[in-house]
Amino acid sequence: MLGTFSPQAEPYTHEMAEETTPSGIFARGSYSARTKVFRCLNGACRHFYHPHCVAELLHNGNEAAAEELERKIVAGEQFECPLHKCHVCKELEVKSDHDLQFAICRRCPKAYHRMCLPREIACEQRAWEGLIPDRIVIYCMEHEMDEDLGTPVRNHLKFPDYEQN
Repeated sequence: MLGTFSPQAEPYTHEMAEETTPSGIFARGSYSARTKVFRCLNGACRHFYHPHCVAELLHNGNEAAAEELERKIVAGEQFECPLHKCHVCKELEVKSDHDLQFAICRRCPKAYHRMCLPREIACEQRAWEGLIPDRIVIYCMEHEMDEDLGTPVRNHLKFPDYEQN
């Protein structure tokens, strides 16, 4: 059961049948390679991805390459997630060079070198400044901003049968 938040009045219950995965672990819902998640190959990275999702992120716009990578990940090939290459120039981070340090989106797996950062992205002082050494944390252009709060609009969680007033 999922919890509630104000102003949602009734808790939303989402029950799914139990099933056993190949590793013997009980799972809710149907088990398949599309629902299984795989860890990024970078040892310091703690991000996990569905093969389909990371393949689309890494090969945006190239459906054939994305499908091929998805098959390889399901077969056991490792991958490095989008956080380890600049979204613009596709090069790696160089922590010793200020301009080549990464600015990382706080909401999605997207990183930019400081010098590749689009002008439209504000680099304002934030409460989490200094959280990750030698990096800045941003919200990328994919997220609609709430001007009053200075943060992305909080519309990324969708609850069925809930209408906002």
